[in-house]
Amino acid sequence: MTPDTTTEVLLKFKRRLRYVDVDKISPNPNNPREPISRREIADIRESIRTMGGVLVPIVVYQEGDNFVLLDGERRWRACKELSRENREKYGRIPANIIEKPPTAVQNLQTMFNIHQKRKEWSTSAKAMAIGNLIKLKGKLSVAELSKLTGLSEVTVNDALLLLKFPQDVQERCLNGDLNEFYPILLGRNLRSLEKTFPHIFKKYSWDHIASCFTRKVDEGFIRRTRDFNKIGQMAKVCIEYNSEMLFDSVFDKMVTNRRFTPRDAQREVEKNLGYTLEMAFRNICSDFLDSLSSYLKGKPTLEQVPFETREILYKIYQLLKERVALTKLA
Repeated sequence: MTPDTTTEVLLKFKRRLRYVDVDKISPNPNNPREPISRREIADIRESIRTMGGVLVPIVVYQEGDNFVLLDGERRWRACKELSRENREKYGRIPANIIEKPPTAVQNLQTMFNIHQKRKEWSTSAKAMAIGNLIKLKGKLSVAELSKLTGLSEVTVNDALLLLKFPQDVQERCLNGDLNEFYPILLGRNLRSLEKTFPHIFKKYSWDHIASCFTRKVDEGFIRRTRDFNKIGQMAKVCIEYNSEMLFDSVFDKMVTNRRFTPRDAQREVEKNLGYTLEMAFRNICSDFLDSLSSYLKGKPTLEQVPFETREILYKIYQLLKERVALTKLA
């Protein structure tokens, strides 16, 4: 967090700045435990040593004679390590001391307020904090969680999706052992299937589906997070062309065959619906020609067409020209 951002956020709280003994500070029990690498601490430690101290104060609240962290755990840990070398120079750290949040819920809200403008909290960490908030407050709507935490509804939705995954998947994302966008994109597509293919979730539990696809990622059969978007795309195509049984079939294969991926499923759908997809493409081309004709009626010369649009049209023209040339050569 930059000094400016810290000041801006802390203006919401009554605070006082003072130097605090590093040994009187403890981590916040409600803070999501994101991994802190030794390399990170070493880099911060060297920066503190070079600058002669911590420049950006940490944020704490007082509890008896001690203090609990709200922000700045890496700086605190690095300073604590340095204090073992030079107690006099690094034994105290600058801290903004705010009033102790009266309840656990307000403790979490305060942490969200401080962290919402930062990039340090991953979606996995936000999910864990939101999970704690739900345990304390009970069931809350996305809008209510957004208001309580200051997070966007999109971020809240993604966090809630992560909370639907097995605990080990959540912890792996939090620890950085699994790219959190794998479960997030899988979750988004499964959420849409809950509406369009609800019978799938009577046959397989969310946990079972999540475990099957996570295993494909671990074993290298799925290498790109966006491959999970193919699930939603296939479902949409199969519904549009009354081929729901085809989707059921390929989804079963994805769950039961560890080597069968969304890419394999997409190829099978395209093979079975090839003629239909060809018709769909022709319809798209026809609609495009109608739209283009209507658009150009009000523009007698190409100079009146915005440059970006002309560039796209030129690329289409060039692609068709190349294809025609290849056909003549053949």
